Amino acid sequence: MTDLAISTVHHPGFSVLLLSGELDVLSRPDLEQLLDRLREGGHHRVIVDVAALTFCDAAGLRLMLLSTRRFFGAGGWFRLRGVCRGVERLSQILRLQTQVVADAPFTYVLAYGREGTAVDPAA
Repeated sequence: MTDLAISTVHHPGFSVLLLSGELDVLSRPDLEQLLDRLREGGHHRVIVDVAALTFCDAAGLRLMLLSTRRFFGAGGWFRLRGVCRGVERLSQILRLQTQVVADAPFTYVLAYGREGTAVDPAA
């Protein structure tokens, strides 16, 4: 099985998930279950720090896109922090409709189906 370590830190108004290891078709269910629990538990603003990922395949990227839709749909937002060029390139290769918008150094927002700007996590 693929190793994926996930640490969660809750702040007032948002939660941060720190990922390390490999996010792929084998490890995706663990992250998806955690994201579902957070959303169902009322945590609708989530930052996922992917800077320490050593690998992310299309299944991992798809989960990020689905999570964007789910969190926006719940009235919150979903952000990626520390996106590497490989993940950006994979999204270009797959011709994804969702747009990766730079907010501040090393912080990105997946804007679901529209142009958008990031929301301050403290807001």
